[in-house]
Amino acid sequence: MRAVVLNPPSYSCPDDHSDLTGLVTQALSGDGLAVARFARPAFGWPARHHTQTPPQPFEVIVTCPGPVGQPRPHQLTCTGTYQP
Repeated sequence: MRAVVLNPPSYSCPDDHSDLTGLVTQALSGDGLAVARFARPAFGWPARHHTQTPPQPFEVIVTCPGPVGQPRPHQLTCTGTYQP
């Protein structure tokens, strides 16, 4: 399996600064919970002409575990683009 390229390259919880990048990557790989992907075809080019998949917009909901030692799970929505 190839690595997923994210933009932005990392995600963190604004409340407790937990790193959520792994959860976002897991959700996009299909190993996580429900994922909403909003893919559009590349403008002006049929997909068969691409040698590399163009970046695709996404929105995923992940569960932040909360700060270390004080678990307070809460859900966050992360958006950006990914390139599989």
